[in-house]
Amino acid sequence: MNPRWMILPVFLVFALVPAADGSTIHRAHKHPSREKHSPRSLKAVDRSQDLETLKLDEEDRRYEAAKDAAKADPAIQRLKTEFDAATGTAARDAAIAYYHALFQKIRDGDKALKERADLTEAALMRRLKE
Repeated sequence: MNPRWMILPVFLVFALVPAADGSTIHRAHKHPSREKHSPRSLKAVDRSQDLETLKLDEEDRRYEAAKDAAKADPAIQRLKTEFDAATGTAARDAAIAYYHALFQKIRDGDKALKERADLTEAALMRRLKE
């Protein structure tokens, strides 16, 4: 076998190195259409996304805490027991009563979560009334 042909597979292995985005392009190959982002602009985007994520995470934690507190209420637990035991159309009515009381308790517990509780309750009620 000719030694020159032995070099070709080695070249292909080292020339087609996986790029950061997963594509296999030659490292020396430049794409003029790719935008260049300065590290500063990327950090600004990352920071704003991080702040938005932190804000949503905090709201999620508060919502879950309010929901757990509402579920610990004896009246809500009684409605849940009735809902679990009911069958047929009585189950749907019991579910409506349970979820309405649960979301009202969440709204009473944390006034800032009113909009989220309203939206979630409205979605559940639409599903229950189908």
